[in-house]
Amino acid sequence: MTIRFDRSSYISRWLMGVSEPEEKRVEVEWRTDPLTGDVSMLLDIPIKLPEPDFNTLVARSLERPCPFCPDNILRAASRFPADFVPEGRLAAGKAILFPNIVPWVPHSAVAVLNPAHFLRPVEFNENDILNGMLVCQEYLKRLARYAPEAEYCFLGWNYLPPASSSQLHAHLQVFASEQPLRRQRELFRASRAYYNAGGTSFWVDYVDEEKRLGERYVATVGGTEWFTSFVSRSWLLDLTVIFPGQLTLAELPTQSLRDFCHGLVKVFRYMAEKNYYSFNVAIYSGLSGESEFTTHARIIHRVAVPPVDQCDAGVFQLLQDSHITLRPPEIVCQELKVAFSSSLEGRG
Repeated sequence: MTIRFDRSSYISRWLMGVSEPEEKRVEVEWRTDPLTGDVSMLLDIPIKLPEPDFNTLVARSLERPCPFCPDNILRAASRFPADFVPEGRLAAGKAILFPNIVPWVPHSAVAVLNPAHFLRPVEFNENDILNGMLVCQEYLKRLARYAPEAEYCFLGWNYLPPASSSQLHAHLQVFASEQPLRRQRELFRASRAYYNAGGTSFWVDYVDEEKRLGERYVATVGGTEWFTSFVSRSWLLDLTVIFPGQLTLAELPTQSLRDFCHGLVKVFRYMAEKNYYSFNVAIYSGLSGESEFTTHARIIHRVAVPPVDQCDAGVFQLLQDSHITLRPPEIVCQELKVAFSSSLEGRG
């Protein structure tokens, strides 16, 4: 099937000034996602962000003891029932995983990445991120034997308060349930509909078409394909990462996860140049045996805009399920290509 990247534009006009009003005109572009029909409104507005006051942020975060810091984690962290994880918690490298005591879904766990209470994203160690993902993967593998009905899985990462993180200390969250959440359900529905209509996988066609167009294709990193998202779910940065041919998060090869972490570190270095610090990451897992869907990730920047710390999610996003974009994904792609093509010193 042909993938359509539909867009349309309109001009908005208004008058400014009192004695001699001057007409102002601005072009707004509406975009429609080729799979789900999601809508975004693109208004190209220059925005420059200052570096946050990290000293104050860290001091406020330590007004109460951090449950993820080394002095507290073994005492404060919960443990799994012995019939599920006999050792109580799982570990890989410096990463420690334990039950989430705010269980939004039936099966959820938290993986603390590193003993350090606070790191700027540019300071994250690739191996620490990888170990966090591997310990989440081990959790899902054990869960598949313990509660096989919980087959809908995803991994999430909220970093810093603008991304809705309650703790500064870096941690991943992994979830599994008997039914998918709304976004994942829509991705499954649309992927199956696309396959049934044309007999091919949307995700295979998507990679091929984005590479052919070259407008949003950033890079291939080992077993991962990186693109800026045509319909952005963030004001400034939204990346889609495909794991070609991979059906589930639990079955992702370690090398593919390593490739993903390697790309993430490059993204974090790009973000540091822009003073982008807060972000959300999600990895959407497919189901075993269902080739219509491919495991993939989204990475979005989050921001609280000074001077009043304006939230970047308002009525359009939360009550109209539509999105606002302030930078064209095609421009962001060109900048990221430079970041991805540069050598990465001190990997690991």
